[in-house]
Amino acid sequence: MYCYIISGGENINKVLRSSRVQTMDPVFLEVTRKCFNLPQPDFDILAADTSGHHKIPLTDVPEEKRIMRQGYVVQNTQIKGTETLESLSRIFNREFQLVMDERKIGKEWETILLHDFSKANMSNATERSMLGRSIFKYCPTITEDFWVFLNGAIKLFMGVPKFLCREVHTSRDRLIAGWERHLNDLEEKHERIIQSDPEWEPELGARVNRARDAVNKNCGISVRGRAGLMTGFMIAYVTGRPYFCCHYKLT
Repeated sequence: MYCYIISGGENINKVLRSSRVQTMDPVFLEVTRKCFNLPQPDFDILAADTSGHHKIPLTDVPEEKRIMRQGYVVQNTQIKGTETLESLSRIFNREFQLVMDERKIGKEWETILLHDFSKANMSNATERSMLGRSIFKYCPTITEDFWVFLNGAIKLFMGVPKFLCREVHTSRDRLIAGWERHLNDLEEKHERIIQSDPEWEPELGARVNRARDAVNKNCGISVRGRAGLMTGFMIAYVTGRPYFCCHYKLT
C-alpha cells in the first residue's frame, strides 16, 4: 500500500533520490481516517503535526504536540534493543505455551494446516504478549476479527461501499468497540499502569504498547481515537509476530 502503487524498481529509485525527506505521514493519515475510522478531532491532532519524525522538526510544532515524533521514539527505543527483543521473545514463548496448554490435544498424532495453526494460535499468543490478556474479555473474537479486518483493510482504504464489504466493517467496528470499553474501564488506573515498569502486565501488555498509548493520550487523542489506533497497530504487532526464537514440539 506504500510503494507498490509505484510500478518498477527504477521508478521507485527515482522517487527516493529526488526526495530530501522520506515520510509516510500522508499515507498514515489516510489509513487512520479510512481504515481505523478515527474521529475527526483526533484525526486533526495527527494532521496538525507536520514536524516529521526527526529530532530537528521540519516545521514549528511545539515538542509536546509532536505526536509522530514521540510515537516514533517509543517504537524505536522500545523495540530495537537486543534486551527488549529477548524480553519479548520470552513473553511470547510463555503466552504461546499457555495457548497450547488450552488446546485439547489428543494422544494420537494430528495433521494440521500450518497457516491455520499460525493464524489461530501464534496470533493469539502475540496478541496476549503485546496487548495483554484483558482485551479478550471485551472482545473474545479478537483474533478472528483481526484477520477479517486485515484481509479487507485495502477495501476500506480504497473506499469500497459498506454493503460490498460489510463483514470487514463489522469486524473492524467490533475490535474498536472492544478496545474502547477496555480503555474506558482502565481510565482510573491508566496512569498507574503506564508509570509501572514491568516488561509485561495483563491490562495493556508489553511496555512498548503501554508507552505508545500514553503518547496518544497525552497528546489529546480521545478514548475512541486511541481504540482505533490500538486496532490499527495490531497490524504491526500481529503480522510482525515477535516469535523470534520460539521452538515448540507437540508430543
